[in-house]
Amino acid sequence: MTLVSKLEGALNSRVGRAIAEYDMIEPNDRIMVATSGGKDSWALLFTLRRLSEKAPVSFKIAALHVDANFPGQNTEPIEKYLKHHGFEYEILRTGIYDLMKMKLDPKDNPCSFCSRMRRGAIYGRAKKGDFSKIALGHHKEDLMETLLMNLFFIGQIRAMSPKYVTDDGRHIVIRPMIFAGERLISRYCEVMKFPVMDFCPYQGKINSQRKEMKKLIRELEKKNPKVKKSIMKAMSNVDTIHLLDKRLRQEDL
Repeated sequence: MTLVSKLEGALNSRVGRAIAEYDMIEPNDRIMVATSGGKDSWALLFTLRRLSEKAPVSFKIAALHVDANFPGQNTEPIEKYLKHHGFEYEILRTGIYDLMKMKLDPKDNPCSFCSRMRRGAIYGRAKKGDFSKIALGHHKEDLMETLLMNLFFIGQIRAMSPKYVTDDGRHIVIRPMIFAGERLISRYCEVMKFPVMDFCPYQGKINSQRKEMKKLIRELEKKNPKVKKSIMKAMSNVDTIHLLDKRLRQEDL
C-alpha cells in the first residue's frame, strides 16, 4: 500500500463516518464544495469525489472558488488543477476586497467581514444553481478552537455544527471533515502537491484569538496526549443538567 492510498484511506474513513453519523448526504444530492484554495478544501474535494465513486447512494459534487479580487490574486493555478483532474467547477468573481477597503476601519477584524462576504457569495450562487447541499472544509481542530474561543471570549458553549440549515431556510450546510485532523490533512496535501493558495493581504491581522487557542491546545497536548480526543468527546457528551442555562431546566425541578 502506497503512502497516498494510506492517507486517502484514513480520510475516507473519517469523512465517511461524519457523513453516516450526521446523515449529511442523501440520494441524488448535488453538493457545492466551497474550494478556497487552502489545504482543507482541497482534501475535502478529492475525498468527496472518491466516496461518490463507491458510495451506496448516488451524489455529485462541483467546486466553487470565490475570487475576492485581492491584490495580486491569480486563480489560474486553481483552475488548472481542477481542470486537469476533471472536476466540474466555477470561479465566482466578486468585489469583496473593494468592499473591505470601503467598509472597514483599521481596528476592525478583516477576517470576520471577509468570511461573511464569502458566505453570502456562496449562498447567493447556491440559490441560482441546483445544489442541494453546501460542503465546507472545517476540520477537527477548527471545532475545538471555536469551542474554546466561544467559551473564553464570547461567554457561550458553542462550536460548529456538522450539519445545519441556514437562517433563511434555503440551504443545508455540511462539514464532512469534522473527524479529520489537521496533521492528516496537511500530510495528504504535501503528498498530492495541491496548489495551496493564500492571497490574503491581511495576514498580520489574522484572528489572534484563534492563534491563542491553537497554542493552548498544543501546550495541553504536551501534558496530556489525549486532550484532543477528550475535547472532541465532550462535544458529543453534554450533560445539560449540570449547566446554568435556565432554558435547559425541566419545569418540574
